[in-house]
Formats: sequence, structure tokens, C-alpha cells
Amino acid sequence: MLIAKLRYQGLFIAGLFVLLMLGSFVPDPFSHPVETRSASTNVFKPIQDYVRFRMKYAAFAPLVRGIVGYNLNSSLTSRVYISRNHHLYFAEDNATAQSFGDIYRQPEVARFADIAAVLKRELRKEGSDLIVAIAPNAQSIAIEDMPFRPSEDVPREYDLALHELKKRAIGTSDIRSVFLAHGDGKALYGSTETHWNYLGALLAFNSVVTDAGYPQWALPTSVLGPPSPVLGGDLSRFLGIQYYVRDMAPSVAIPIDGSWEKVSIMRSPPFLKVFDSHTYDRKGASERVGAEGARVLVLGDSFTQGFWLPFWKNTAAIDRIGWLHHAQCNFDFNDVRLFKPTLVIWVPTERYVPCSLEQWPIGLPKE
Repeated sequence: MLIAKLRYQGLFIAGLFVLLMLGSFVPDPFSHPVETRSASTNVFKPIQDYVRFRMKYAAFAPLVRGIVGYNLNSSLTSRVYISRNHHLYFAEDNATAQSFGDIYRQPEVARFADIAAVLKRELRKEGSDLIVAIAPNAQSIAIEDMPFRPSEDVPREYDLALHELKKRAIGTSDIRSVFLAHGDGKALYGSTETHWNYLGALLAFNSVVTDAGYPQWALPTSVLGPPSPVLGGDLSRFLGIQYYVRDMAPSVAIPIDGSWEKVSIMRSPPFLKVFDSHTYDRKGASERVGAEGARVLVLGDSFTQGFWLPFWKNTAAIDRIGWLHHAQCNFDFNDVRLFKPTLVIWVPTERYVPCSLEQWPIGLPKE
């Protein structure tokens, strides 16, 4: 059986070499002629176009290389590893070692809890509450396709973080336990994604708002559509095969409750020039007669930036929703003050829990 499989793979690779030879005579279907801006180089434009558009697989060759590696379970980048059933996992930031208990950074996790304690103290001065949760790595939950299973009795940074937070009397929500109780980790994370999907996001959202004391904000799973095929996620983009693979993911199938307008409050520049903060106010909230609605600010990352937004917008008791990147324990506390929250949810991805001992939120007192 193995010999037959190798024979088919050999024929497949031989066919790719034939395609590469034919590439000298046909256009690259994934590339376009070069646009030349300088008039001084116009004389060379026909040559550039012919060489780049007709004689090279400028975009197609990386795709073919990625497809070959993917089908042979061989990742072409150190950022991704391929497990059983072509399940992709993020390979950086010690995510797997952390999930499996192979790394244990006590001082850095304690620094995370220390920052949370001071943050809670300063928020209480302004009448705000704090709850802390951790978005589990995929390697902590979606382990069905892993070639080996983590040991149950090895200490993990996730557990240490919850212990240190509770020791400081900080409210927490244990998302990992909720996910493990679900019993199907693969249903909560994309097989081509670093992140959870909308089902995982919703279960995490419900866990956090319930533990924060607002169970009425939780949403039923009926707000999600059934899983359907979508383009490959961020890990497949790292391999260059996002148009070759498909993932199965549920969608959000609920209308937005009320009218919202984006407002400019927080001043921090986009974290890493990618993760821009956002704030939305419910229209007409300032003219409302009676009790003021809640103002919720999430200190998060890519697990919450977009995934939780439709859930917040369907929570009737909220007048302001916002998101600010935690900046790996270096967020700007001045932005938190400008937002004027009634509730702050600090929810870093598991691999971002350990705080560098040199990091401290801007504007947050150390004493």
C-alpha cells in the first residue's frame, strides 16, 4: 500500500515538473504585468513583462510548492506545523510547549497577575470592575489530530495564571474548562487557523459575561449558522495555500440589535500597525431616560477583536463597546480611562499570558 501511495505521489510531482516547463510558454495565471512608473524605464517594460509574466511562475510556483509540502505533511515555514488530517497548528511563541507543560515561566506569569491586581485597584477608584480570562491555544483544546497527547499531571502556565489571579482576589473565567467540557475541540477551532471559530468564540463569550455577573448577556448557539466551507485561514496563508484548502466554520446569523456609531476615544496607535482599537456607542443612548447602559472594554487580541463584536452589538443593556489590544502587557491605561468603562475584560491568548518583566502598562501606577 505504501509503495502504491509513493508511486502516485511520484506521478503527481512529475506532472508538476511538466507544468513548470510549460510555464515558459504560457502566462502565469496568478501574476500580472509590471506597472512601470518611471518614464526612463519604459523602454524596458516589454522585456520586464515578458520575463515576469510569461517566463516565470512568480506567484504560481510558491503555490505549487506549498501544495506539495501540504500533501506530504511537510511545512515550508517554521511558523506552522502540519499534524494528522492536515490540521495546521501555529508553531511560534512556544504555544505547543506551553499547552503541553514543557515550559513554565513562573516570574512572568506572576507579573501578569500583579498587573491585573493594580489594574483592578485603579479601576475600582473609578467605579469599574475587572474580570480576567484566557483564550486557550488551539494546542490546549483541539488535540484530536495531535500525534501525541499531553500529560494530565504536568503543571501548566494556564493553571498557574488562574491560581495567581484568584490569590489576588481577581475575578476570573475558566474558558479552558468550558471548552474541555464541550468534548469536541476540533469543532471550536479552525483546522487552518490559529484562532477559535465563532462557536468557540461564543462559548468563551458566554463564559466570561456569566462569570462577570451578567448571565443575561449570554447568547444561545442558535445565533450561529451551521458550519459551511470557507477559505483557508491565517496558517494556510503562511503556507501560501489559502486558495487551495477549505475549512469548515459556522457563521453569525443574527441581525445587529439597534444602531451603533463608531466614535474616536482611544488614542493608542494600532498595535504592530495592524490591531487598531475600536469604540462603538449606541445611538440615542445619551438621550435615554432612566438607567445608563453598561460600557464594556475588552483588552484582547485577534481572538476577540472581530469574533466578539457581533455578540456585543446584540446585547441590549450595553451603551458602549470597545476593544484595545493588550499589547502584551504594555497597553496604555490612559486609553482605558478615556473609555470610562463600567466593566473591563482582560482576555489575552494563552501564549501571551506571561508578561515580560520589563513590561508594564503605560500610565498604570506601579505602587
